[in-house]
Amino acid sequence: MKASKYFKFLKNLAKTLGDEDLTVSMAYSNSQFFVSISTHESKKFQYDHGGYQRTVQITDKDLDLNSPKLLEELVNIYSRLLKPKEKDADVTERD
Repeated sequence: MKASKYFKFLKNLAKTLGDEDLTVSMAYSNSQFFVSISTHESKKFQYDHGGYQRTVQITDKDLDLNSPKLLEELVNIYSRLLKPKEKDADVTERD
């Protein structure tokens, strides 16, 4: 399999969530896999916990899924975690 397919998965995750400015990454640590999404560059989304990043562990069960099904599962998870970015309210100065 060409490496581009792995990176296309990251792009498809951001695109399916509706914001290609999301920073999507995969990681491997201590024999486990993770997907992380950062909203640093996003103009559409934020997390309600005040941070910019959330990470989801990819389990052995997830690794048995085909790519479209894993994409669907991650979209379901991150759709609940991501919130529309609040507009900064203009502050009116008063005398």
